[in-house]
Amino acid sequence: MRLLKQIYSPTILFTAFRVQISIACGLILSFLVGMLMDHNFSVNAPLLLGALIAFIIHMLGRIQKRENRKVSFKEGVIIIMHTWMIAACISGLVFYLSGFPNNQESLTTIQIIVDVVFESISGFTTTGSTILTNIEVYPAGVLFWRALTHWIGGMGVFFMAVTILRGKNIKRSHDIVVAEMETPDKVHYENESVAYQSGIYFLKIYTFLTVVMFLLLVVSGYFFRTEPYPSVVNDIYDAAIHAVSTLGTGGFSNYNTSAAGLQNPISEWIIASFMMFGGINLGLWYMGIFGNSKERKSLIKNSELKWYVGIIAILVVSIAGGLFFQSIYHTAEEDIRQAFFAVTTIMSTTGLVSGNFSGWPFSILGILFFAYLIGGSVGSTGGGLKVKRLLIFFKFALKEIHTYLKGGETRSIKVDGVAYNAHDIAVILINIGIYFGAIFIGTALIMVVSSNVDFTSGFMAAIASVGNIGPGLMAGTVDNSAVGNYASFSLLAKLIMIPLMLLGRVGFLNLLVLFNKEDD
Repeated sequence: MRLLKQIYSPTILFTAFRVQISIACGLILSFLVGMLMDHNFSVNAPLLLGALIAFIIHMLGRIQKRENRKVSFKEGVIIIMHTWMIAACISGLVFYLSGFPNNQESLTTIQIIVDVVFESISGFTTTGSTILTNIEVYPAGVLFWRALTHWIGGMGVFFMAVTILRGKNIKRSHDIVVAEMETPDKVHYENESVAYQSGIYFLKIYTFLTVVMFLLLVVSGYFFRTEPYPSVVNDIYDAAIHAVSTLGTGGFSNYNTSAAGLQNPISEWIIASFMMFGGINLGLWYMGIFGNSKERKSLIKNSELKWYVGIIAILVVSIAGGLFFQSIYHTAEEDIRQAFFAVTTIMSTTGLVSGNFSGWPFSILGILFFAYLIGGSVGSTGGGLKVKRLLIFFKFALKEIHTYLKGGETRSIKVDGVAYNAHDIAVILINIGIYFGAIFIGTALIMVVSSNVDFTSGFMAAIASVGNIGPGLMAGTVDNSAVGNYASFSLLAKLIMIPLMLLGRVGFLNLLVLFNKEDD
């Protein structure tokens, strides 16, 4: 009862309402893009209606005066959950009025509602799973909004965390903090002003990387596309969609063939590179751009960054070698490009594809599967287990083995000068356990409620949802692979995948905090 009162308290609801102004702005921008591309008000009207609803909700949030108190950790988690659900409902209405899903006329009302909410949650959680079987039939404006949900969702990963959940607002500050970024780093800020400024800097970096990628894609599309664009406007449109989708590490494209629809190997290299960048901790970008010389040196020495880049390099070389020796593609450049694209899209949990890697030999897919298990860096917009958790676990395991052989006791380990004691390591191990537990339970539930789903399809759907990855590694009886979709999954299976996506985005232990009275 006490938790319900907190969940529906005016302070929390009105705070979540106020955040919807970002949704309103995104929908208005999408409406303008749609009008520029289609010159048709009626097909873009749903975007304007959604913007109006989001703005009204925002104004309702301004009715209550801001309380002069700090937001608790639990309240911050609840605010984020409310924010995503309200945004998903608004976006779902826009999708419904735009004709989502493709076979709308053959579905019941409840099936349509579940499908559009699934698509919305997939967007805001930066998962990238889709229920659309034919993407290219929809208006340009709504497809731009669909991709923009990734960018807004990715922005929330770090910006909402440091502005709503500031280090000193959290009573149990020795624990893992920051609800959306859920990182094993101990995040603290000297005061609220510093926390807010950090959020602004992160947003600037996020926007800067997006703009740089956008400009590179525009130039690449203009000069190197296999089939030239009919207009430079189409080039700009494609570049904008893939820039916001990539930096948000989401994966929605405006082509049925995803990034391959750009018909441009140079653009694929650009996207793959920025997918790798998107999986790097935004804090490291902050240090590299705004930090002093000492911080820049520590950036180069950062263990997680070295592991992240090293793992990508090893996987790319291994897969490219396999593709070359099995003559999958025509040139060595294509072998390397396809390997680099596949590894970075899975490691960063983006989900864009440049080809059907699900059709590769099992020996190569076995190597790529490691990327599914790892994910991006902590503090990035990517999902998955995160490299640093695995790094800490690996160092802890080695030290435990050494302790077992030599005797003594493992009290703590250090990573980049930060000490992790037994409690910290236990939390990380619990998180890893819950992560895999959610995948296997999700697999079982999806198979139980879907008679047409085999283990391969169920397992790929579960791991892609919990890890916020999107496409599955391979196809089973239901094709949710690299070039597939989730339309054929049952209504109940989609209802299972929706909370799995939210669970992967918000963080497992952060949801458990809701039931902890100490955080009230």
